[in-house]
Amino acid sequence: MAHINYKKMYHALTQPFVSSDEGLKALFGSVQEKDGETIAEKINEVLAMMHAAQHNQAFGEKAITMIGDYNGVNAGDYKDFVNELEADMNWMQFFRMIDATGANRAEIFDFNSVITWDEYEDGEKINFKPLGSETYAELRARRFAVGVQMLRRWLSTNARYNVNDALEAIRIANMSEKSDFAYNLLFDTTGVTTVAFNTDVVTTLNDAADALIQNVAGSGFNISADQPLLLLANGAHRASIQQALETVRSMGNGSEIISEYNIRAVYSYNANVTTQIAATDSAMLVVPGFKNVWATFDPVAVNQEMVFSTDSVEIQAQEYWNAQAPAAQRHIVNLTV
Repeated sequence: MAHINYKKMYHALTQPFVSSDEGLKALFGSVQEKDGETIAEKINEVLAMMHAAQHNQAFGEKAITMIGDYNGVNAGDYKDFVNELEADMNWMQFFRMIDATGANRAEIFDFNSVITWDEYEDGEKINFKPLGSETYAELRARRFAVGVQMLRRWLSTNARYNVNDALEAIRIANMSEKSDFAYNLLFDTTGVTTVAFNTDVVTTLNDAADALIQNVAGSGFNISADQPLLLLANGAHRASIQQALETVRSMGNGSEIISEYNIRAVYSYNANVTTQIAATDSAMLVVPGFKNVWATFDPVAVNQEMVFSTDSVEIQAQEYWNAQAPAAQRHIVNLTV
């Protein structure tokens, strides 16, 4: 089997430089044609396997053989065949995203008890109520960073990776860190009310939605009975939850067992989104927005420099952010007894 220089192939595909058969052969290093196989056929075969592996995760026998041939494929080639996992960004819909660029903290006031409409007589002076003196929650900027050292010699001799690959890995790791942080907040059970299982999942969800909306309304928020609610659950509970949310009112017996509230399920396999809370299969019902706040104080900044003393390229990235998810906007929903 021919040895394939994937680095040259990548550059050839993105910035074509091949203008002859000799140039094509250079993409593969030493090519041993057999059974009348042409260079073009070999290229198409490899590209087809790469496409199948990357987009369908369907490895043919030849693709598996190629990956398992450690003499012909280096570690970097795995990236060409194995589809990179997409980061779980579903957490963003639970928060009100605010831009706090340049600040060192974000103050979250409860204006509902201050800004009120009152009736006045004609000519009566309107009372002014100061804002800013009320109790508020404070989000201080938190710093998150990563440092990567790439040896110059390795960069110049490996067959696949370059600095851009490290930057892409840093970006993915950044999204993963935010997901962990967000789901840890949303699934924190401290001070959160638990709604007990009642007969079946759909009835329990109705009970939980009613209790949560009542709780938020009682806290002074303007919220309607049609308020969109998000049910955060581990993917393992998808079947039972979807069945409950898709229950329709029976025309035959007049059954009232139906999801009566505007609930949409969000599933995650993040380690913080557990299948059980206190040994009971559970999910977290959340009122999104309001005081669920995610503040970005300084967006991601990346710097890189060549360090001659270590003969390496050092890359550092940092970002400042913080978030909160008050217990009053969440209820634990037990999905089983």
